[in-house]
Amino acid sequence: MSESLLRKRLAGHLPPPKNYVPDFKVRDQDEFILISDADKPVATFHREWLMLDLRESHPDGRAKATLDIRRPYHNVDFRGTMIPCNWKHESQMVDSLSNTVAIVETGERLVLRLEETFGEDESGLTEITLHYDAGFGCYAVERKATLAMHTPPIVEGANLWANGTGMAWPSEATLRYTLWSNAEGGLTWFPHNPLTPNLPGNGDVTGPRRRLPIGGFIAMGERETSNPAIEILDSHTAAIGCATCSAVYDEHVILGCPAPLDDTGKYQWRFHCRWVSIPQSAMAHLREQAQMLDFSATPDQYDEWAYLDFIRSAGRQVQPFEISLPFRLGEVNRFEAPIDPREELIGLYWYFNPQPYGRVTWDREARSLLMEGRDARADLSSLPCGPGIRCHENTGYRLSAKVRTELDEGAEAWLELTPFLYSPGEVKEPVTSPRLTGMKDGTVISVSIPPSPGKDYLSVALRLRGKGKAWFDEVTLMPQ
Repeated sequence: MSESLLRKRLAGHLPPPKNYVPDFKVRDQDEFILISDADKPVATFHREWLMLDLRESHPDGRAKATLDIRRPYHNVDFRGTMIPCNWKHESQMVDSLSNTVAIVETGERLVLRLEETFGEDESGLTEITLHYDAGFGCYAVERKATLAMHTPPIVEGANLWANGTGMAWPSEATLRYTLWSNAEGGLTWFPHNPLTPNLPGNGDVTGPRRRLPIGGFIAMGERETSNPAIEILDSHTAAIGCATCSAVYDEHVILGCPAPLDDTGKYQWRFHCRWVSIPQSAMAHLREQAQMLDFSATPDQYDEWAYLDFIRSAGRQVQPFEISLPFRLGEVNRFEAPIDPREELIGLYWYFNPQPYGRVTWDREARSLLMEGRDARADLSSLPCGPGIRCHENTGYRLSAKVRTELDEGAEAWLELTPFLYSPGEVKEPVTSPRLTGMKDGTVISVSIPPSPGKDYLSVALRLRGKGKAWFDEVTLMPQ
């Protein structure tokens, strides 16, 4: 096991160790294993998703966690640090053809054993251990895992994902930056910003900017309840990198290389990591030492093979960095300037994806988002890109914009605001604003929806159909 660079850096900046002996207990509830420390709620484990939700990081119960399970259960129900306990190489869920989960030990430690089968004579073995870490005064989760396969895919060794990161509403974004020990022995950080996951510097997964050394760590901060971190304790390979999700800003810890074929004729992986919570003052100390990531957010970076390979493999598009416009929720968006990735931005940005017979762009002179249809066949939309926009219980919403139009006969421009439960693909009949036609000079249009029981997200769109131009400004989404 390698020396922990995190603990070495924080020597003298952690409170005195606190002795504590937990008493972990488990009980089954439907597809979940519910985990408590004596009678204190700690975590849930989803048997089908092979995911541990560490809802409480400290024995003092500062997160005020419960083990309640809301139905239908999905992303919005994650309460703490989400810890994947399985091997992943194809999807974000479970890749194995079959698996078993066994509770090996309870009491001072909780030990789960996962056995996975991927193909004929291909298997993965994972041991998950929940225990108390006296140095950080928190619950810790260790993952020791091995994998044997006949093909050498890139696999995911771990993921840093916690409630409070990748939130679109400012009041919910309690984790607002990411920080890690870099390949040169220093610390690198970036503020959360919806453009950052798509920039060349942050996409440098195989290069020096996003490499994690064995013994290193990656963390998010900062708040009083928990600041989640992953320590890389051991690995068969030094080719370890991180990739930031563009939706919830979770960090995928990627293992680039398997060990060479062994005497069984298979490729082998080995990985050992630990999730902990860094005290708030210690997290602030790390942030003071860190240097901001080199984002390389310049047009010449479009010609870099590594960047283009990264953006394509992630299923994203090369949107010009210098015209990406912010969408901050709960305030007026006037589009005076594009996003600066060096600044924290809680919110989203407008997607200018290529579409038939028209385009979406930033009109620098008018300081507006411009939608332009080249002929009557144009049917254009611009959607916000970034974290999902939560739709809260007992709350209605209003989307408004000031729109100038130069539209040919039959063309129209409007707004859409529609609630949904899981995916925007559920929206078949969007809720729309009044539609503008002809020549209009700065007309305010809006669309409102009442509280939407049974819905968890909002779909937002700016629209133009037909030939002509529409300039959108002062775009605002507000609860009401």
